[in-house]
Amino acid sequence: QALVDDPDLITNAVEETLRYEPPSPIQGRWVARDVEFHGTVVPRGSKMALLNASANRDERHFPDPDRYDVHRQIDRHLSLGYGTHFCIGGALARLEGRVALAETLKRFPRLTVDEDRLERIHTTTVRGYTHVPVTPGGPLPRDSPFSPPRLLRDRQASLAHEIADLHDGGFHAVELAGDLVGQA
Repeated sequence: QALVDDPDLITNAVEETLRYEPPSPIQGRWVARDVEFHGTVVPRGSKMALLNASANRDERHFPDPDRYDVHRQIDRHLSLGYGTHFCIGGALARLEGRVALAETLKRFPRLTVDEDRLERIHTTTVRGYTHVPVTPGGPLPRDSPFSPPRLLRDRQASLAHEIADLHDGGFHAVELAGDLVGQA
């Protein structure tokens, strides 16, 4: 309802949505040289899984990180990459998100999502839904277009499967959240 009442929040809602539920929560990289993280040396030539979705939930950078908040002050997140690995289509993705959300809420200010019938796409690299049943009438959810508790449960289950798949593939899992988000 906050976005219907104050459309100026839509830009921040897009950023919070990207932070809260990144479209690509994990990135694979080859390690170019020996590197040490938190006392663990990862040798050159290793496969590395960067869990940017975890970094976007780092409580050292985002207070109450598991709460979806369209009023949150966001100076950066890793959902579209960082530095030389920043998504070339990031500006377009943000624009499309803002336009889609603004136009949808203009046309359907009381949109509801049937959360019991949501269906997620299941891949190891991309996040999203294959089925989002909506009703144009009824009360708009208070905090987000989708229920954050349900998204969090789904995200945790999905990440557990993704990490297990990566471990089976020989990837090194290292906590990088503070290292990535803490840098300017």
